[in-house]
Amino acid sequence: MRSMKKTMNRVFAITTAIAIINFVASIFFILRLPESVPVHFNFNFVCDRVGSRWNGIVPSAILLLLVPIYYFTERNGSNCDKNSKPMSIVLIITDFFIVAVNWLLLALMDSGANIGERMTIGFDWIMMLLLSFLFIVLGNYMPTVRQNKTLGIKLPWTLKNEKCWNLTHRFSGKVFVIAGLVTLAATMAMKIFSIKMVWAFALYDCIILPCVIILPTAFAYKHRND
Repeated sequence: MRSMKKTMNRVFAITTAIAIINFVASIFFILRLPESVPVHFNFNFVCDRVGSRWNGIVPSAILLLLVPIYYFTERNGSNCDKNSKPMSIVLIITDFFIVAVNWLLLALMDSGANIGERMTIGFDWIMMLLLSFLFIVLGNYMPTVRQNKTLGIKLPWTLKNEKCWNLTHRFSGKVFVIAGLVTLAATMAMKIFSIKMVWAFALYDCIILPCVIILPTAFAYKHRND
């Protein structure tokens, strides 16, 4: 039961960090928008209503409130030990869904469309958001993967030494979560300051991806004889 609560606490910390990053980034993004922005589009992405830019803060504010409410409600329930895994999945999926909706709304508001005009904007930044959440989800569950030859960090040292496997996957889980949060924050920052998203992909390819490969490998080698 203690491990269940530990899992819940870890997921709560991760989802709270995402909610805070998203909220702060949303405020910075909204402040650079004009006072009046497009706030509603029809199915053809034609603007049919304009309004205040602060409409864009609603999804991120909801997420900031929803995560702690959901967490403490579930933690104090009678079946919290049995529900920790599904609750973790639901919390992470909820984070992903609301953040995606939030930034889709902000992108629409930033399109500059007037009533009757069709929105034209690229969505390459969505790929970076998906990558960030993939890292976070994998990092959260990586410490739970037991030694096998199919799933996980399959290196000669981890496959031969169960303790090395467990240590490496706990360490790698942290690396993946940090990589996901950095990718998430970098993507939002580049969106806020109108930096070309190609630099986000460069950051991912040149720094983040090598780190999530090299650091776990080096850690496993260091603990190969533990």
